[in-house]
Amino acid sequence: MLRRLTPATIHPPFANYCHATLVPASARWLYVSGQLGIRPDGTIPERFEDQAEACFDNLARILAEAGMRAADLVRLNSYLIDPADLGTYMRVRDRHVGDPPPASTLVVVQALARPQFRIEIEATAATY
Repeated sequence: MLRRLTPATIHPPFANYCHATLVPASARWLYVSGQLGIRPDGTIPERFEDQAEACFDNLARILAEAGMRAADLVRLNSYLIDPADLGTYMRVRDRHVGDPPPASTLVVVQALARPQFRIEIEATAATY
């Protein structure tokens, strides 16, 4: 069983994430490459929220292909190009992650691989 760690001896998370996830030695791991805000038909939405939804939809499809679900997420690393999108990202993320949430890192970067992309999310999941 995955164990979410948020020690009372350190400052609590700023949002809906845990500080760490402890995974048992017998776990099966899945490492997911960064998912961009691109839909299965190849379209790239202009709105940030739609790109974020596409990222999490893609992630859910990958988890399902591996026989996993959002509750199996151990860690998310998310990259945004505009700090103004932080609130929207958090709302979309909270709709898609399991409860309790995974460990998480959010970074604002200058650019992603192509100028039309506004978000990228990579993930690690584990199940036993």
